[in-house]
Order: sequence, then structure tokens, then C-alpha cells
Amino acid sequence: MFSREYPPRADWVRTARSDVVRFAQYCDFSAQEQSEIALAVGEACNNAVEHAESTREYSIWCEFNGSDMVIRVEDSGVGFDPSLPRPARDLMHTRGLGIFLMKNMMDKTDLDARVGSGTVLTLQKHRRAQGHAHPDNIKLSA
Repeated sequence: MFSREYPPRADWVRTARSDVVRFAQYCDFSAQEQSEIALAVGEACNNAVEHAESTREYSIWCEFNGSDMVIRVEDSGVGFDPSLPRPARDLMHTRGLGIFLMKNMMDKTDLDARVGSGTVLTLQKHRRAQGHAHPDNIKLSA
């Protein structure tokens, strides 16, 4: 397990994504699974940086139980109401695909967002490859 806070700046998203992928490597996820995790976590971090409208750090918490990795990305920003309809999209427009990509890369996603209360995004990935994971005491970037 690990947790860490990151500055709400785009130049820190790469570090956050790399930390989570390093943990996934240590937990013996396949290269394909690591790529899927990297994409989903990158999108979650980008959302925290771009949409939270907060100067406070956002946090990432990861845990591995021997078969599933759970990743929680939490910010204390402005939040939003996920029940409101999203505007119609131009199919040639590439922005706004973050939640769609996360749902397609991960086995389970849960979004807890409320106006004025920040957002908690929980992602879960099942490890399909065989391996011998040792998720204790992993060294992450400083």
C-alpha cells in the first residue's frame, strides 16, 4: 500500500502516474495492465489538476490485495454534480474523454463528487497475469 499527495500542477501528473505504475510493476501486473493503469491514473490526475480549481494538493492512495489493485484519487476542489447531463459532443473533439477512458481501462470505477466537496475517484484493476506480488515497503519517487 502507498499514499502520497501531489501539487495540483500538470507537471506533477507524470510523477503521480509513474508512482502508481511502479507499484503495479511491483505487484506483477502485466505490461498491458500497467499501460491501462497508467492511462486511467493519468486521466484521473489530469481531472484533479484541471477541474478541481484548488491550490491544495490532491492525494493518491493505492492498495493491492493479491489479485486486485484499488487506486483512489481525491481532491478537495469545487466538485461537480455527476447527475447533470453532459453537453452534446462533437465526435471529432478529443477533450472530455477522461471518464470514458478510465471506465474502459479499469475493471471498476466509482465517482463520488459533490458540488463544494471535492471529488473522489476510485479505480480497480484485477491482475490477470500470474506472478508473485510483494506490495509492502515499495520505494516511490521523492
